Amino acid sequence: MQVHATENTQEYANTSKKEKVENSSVKFDMSKPFDINNFTFEDYKNIDGKVFGDWLKESNLPAEEESYISGLYMLAHHSDNDVLNEVLFDRVASGETSYDETIKTVFMGLSEMEFTLDYEAIVRAGDNNDSNAIITIPNERTTMHKHMVNGELRFKGEDILNNMKYFSQYYDELSENQKSMFYKPSETSQAFDAIVTEYTKRKEEKSNTLDAYTRNTKQNPLEKMNN
Repeated sequence: MQVHATENTQEYANTSKKEKVENSSVKFDMSKPFDINNFTFEDYKNIDGKVFGDWLKESNLPAEEESYISGLYMLAHHSDNDVLNEVLFDRVASGETSYDETIKTVFMGLSEMEFTLDYEAIVRAGDNNDSNAIITIPNERTTMHKHMVNGELRFKGEDILNNMKYFSQYYDELSENQKSMFYKPSETSQAFDAIVTEYTKRKEEKSNTLDAYTRNTKQNPLEKMNN
């Protein structure tokens, strides 16, 4: 575990520096009321997390809307990969799925991959009415590294995507007792596949757009000779 952390320290530091520079150039007007219907992913991404909670309370929204907004904010800042965050955000914001269902299928699935519940310990805990006997076992293969960005915890997007792609194989290799501990594994697998597919599509679109922009802005060699 410590080896992994050491290997990623410089990468995380570089990411943090880059994001601080980017964030410093983006100013989000938090003096206006919270607009639950029109705020975009970019809006949520650029909201200052240090005052987000107070701003939300001052908006005097119903508890259900506060919970929904908090969920979208978390999705917009979940990892260090903005494309992945936007995919997660859009699934909820578009109504394709709910935030609660995302917690149960996506995040619980990832958590269950990262830390396997000790089935025998759970049985013993039930027999002895001792919840402290329940333990989790970290999985090196499916560890998801985390780091702080501007005071907020972010997962490494690459780890999340790798675990989503690996889920079916991982689940097939579990014992029947271990499989029984998962919440709706079929729905989790479907959600993972949909997220990875949409992520791949958007990355390709961004890459194609960048390639087209580069080709269009690159000076023609003949034009350069004539200048």
